[in-house]
Amino acid sequence: MKIFNLIKNTLALAVVFVLIFGAGNIVRYFTKEESDVRYYQKTVADTTFVKVADLVTPTEFDTLNITNKLTAPTKAAGTNSTDVATTAFTKIDRYQFVVGTTANAPTAGDSIFSFSQLVGKSVKLIRNGSVQYLNTTATNAKNGFRYDNTIGYLVVKPVWASAELVQIELINTAMVDNTMPVTQNLFKYSEEIDNAVWNTAWTKTANQEVDLTGQTTLDMITMTATGTLRYYNLAAGLVVSPSTTYNLSFDCKRGTATALYFSVWDNSNDVLFVNKTSYFTQTSSTVQRVNLQFTTPSTCSNVNVYLLHDPGGSGGTVYLGRAQLQTINGNYVKTVANPKS
Repeated sequence: MKIFNLIKNTLALAVVFVLIFGAGNIVRYFTKEESDVRYYQKTVADTTFVKVADLVTPTEFDTLNITNKLTAPTKAAGTNSTDVATTAFTKIDRYQFVVGTTANAPTAGDSIFSFSQLVGKSVKLIRNGSVQYLNTTATNAKNGFRYDNTIGYLVVKPVWASAELVQIELINTAMVDNTMPVTQNLFKYSEEIDNAVWNTAWTKTANQEVDLTGQTTLDMITMTATGTLRYYNLAAGLVVSPSTTYNLSFDCKRGTATALYFSVWDNSNDVLFVNKTSYFTQTSSTVQRVNLQFTTPSTCSNVNVYLLHDPGGSGGTVYLGRAQLQTINGNYVKTVANPKS
């Protein structure tokens, strides 16, 4: 009798085994720690896995249908399904440079990377193989990086180090190449608004506030309420091309000033062709990047750019620095005695 019961129990276990696993089919489970998704392998020879919902254990698939979106199975568990699950494949492009080595890359000590192809993209920043923390606050107080995808630039902390490998992964994009953006800055002494090349009779005090990179480079200008032309803060005698659009940008933080204007003078025709234009709404009590544009007249080849046009009836203080004038939308580049063209 004992032998009979042993044979009967063994046969019962064999039947259960066949019913559960089927002929030639293997159901593979991952632990909760390994994955919240179960995988099904059709046969031993078929190494293609398809994601299915956590609580679904199908017994057979007619076909493996992977398209460009993620959906749940369309048939109940235990029935044949031609649409078991679909998944997404997103194009990821990697943008790479070596600080201070790759042409037009940021240099050691700077902390901003700007490129028009970053606009509207999600990014992942990797520095020397380490993924960086995305800082979503308005200041650069934490290590990691802040990212503004509306204008395509990111600010890192700590600052770029010499020869470090930087990789930026762009999601949902179709980059055509891995060429570094061209850099250009027609201003001299872009981080020294207190320098004599920035001609003004207003009082200027160097290095009073922190810029967007976390460095103390913003100079304070104390404006006087006046209508006298000499009280404009300007970069004079800039060589430009006729009928060309220029991008003007700079770091700015409000002080006590309640009005901020810029303008552009055409030296070729002796006329103010960009009239007094406010950019006050682009600024705040924290440092912001001001972005402006102007197009030169058809007969203009030399201009004066006024970062601060006479405020009229109001004076006050403002902090400026990291000024840039370019025909492109490239990375910020610091200048001293010579512009970068």
